[in-house]
Amino acid sequence: MTARISLLLPLYKPNHSWLRALISSLNIQTFQDWQLIVCFDAKDLFSSSTQSLILSLLREDRFCRFLQAVTPGIAGTLNYGLRFCDTPYIARIDADDILEKTRLERQIQFLSTHPEYIGCGSQIIAIGEEGQMLENKLYKYPTSYYGTLFFGAFINNPIAHPTLFFRSSAINLTGNYKPIPCAEDYDLISRMLRYGKIASLQSCELFYRIHDQQLSVKTRPPRSSLLLIRLRFSLLLLAHRPFLVPLLAIPFLLYLIGSKREAQTRSFLRTILNSYFQRIPLNSLIK
Repeated sequence: MTARISLLLPLYKPNHSWLRALISSLNIQTFQDWQLIVCFDAKDLFSSSTQSLILSLLREDRFCRFLQAVTPGIAGTLNYGLRFCDTPYIARIDADDILEKTRLERQIQFLSTHPEYIGCGSQIIAIGEEGQMLENKLYKYPTSYYGTLFFGAFINNPIAHPTLFFRSSAINLTGNYKPIPCAEDYDLISRMLRYGKIASLQSCELFYRIHDQQLSVKTRPPRSSLLLIRLRFSLLLLAHRPFLVPLLAIPFLLYLIGSKREAQTRSFLRTILNSYFQRIPLNSLIK
C-alpha cells in the first residue's frame, strides 16, 4: 500500500491500556491516508500480545509494519523505524498519548500550504495516568519560526516531540536522531532548522500523558550537548535578528551557573513566558 503519512511509533514495554487509547484515537482521525510503523526497542523483546492488540484495534485494510530495532534506546528505535517510512510525510506518535482527531489533517494541510516549512508541531494538553487533565502542567509552544528559534535558544525544546510532523525530505537532509539522552529530539530539530522553517500550530492536537515511567523523569541530558544545541538555535536566530546578539551570552551563562541553577532559571523563565503568552503570542516578542 502507499500512503501520504507514516506514523512512527516506538515501543518499550508499553502499557496496553494507554496503547488502546492511542490506537482508538488513530482510528477516528479526520485524515485517514496513513500507515503505521511500529518499532520495538532492542531491549524489549518483540511482543506478540502487543502486536495482536494493535491489529485487533486497527481496520483490517490498514497497513501496519512491526519492526525490532537493533540498537537500544529511543534514538536507535526511531532511526530504525525511519528506514521504513516511505511516505512524503512522517508523524511522531507515542504509545502513552492520545491524538486529537484533527491532528493529521491540520498538520498536513499546514505543510501543504506552507512550502517554506519542513515541519510543524502543535499545542498539547497534559493528562495524568487516568486520563485526567493537568492544567498546572500546561505551557504554550511558539507558533512562529522566529519564536521557535528564540524558545530553542534560551528556554528548551520549542516543539513537543510527540506532536512533530515533518517532510521525509527533511530527515534525508538532516540525518537521523543522535543518541543524546532526553535531548535527541531537541538536537534533531536544531539541525532540521538549517534546511527550512518549523513552528507549532495554534491548536491543541495532542493529549500528553505525564507519568512516573517517562524517561525524562529519570534522566537529564548532558549539559555540554544542551549548550551546543542552544548555540545552533542562537546562531540561526541572530542570522535573522542581529540586534539580539547580546542574548548570545545566555546559553553560556546557563551552562556556567551549574546544573541545578540552570534548571531553576529555565523553569522560572518558562513560567513567566507561559503566563505572559497565554495572552500574547510568543512571536510578538520577536517582531
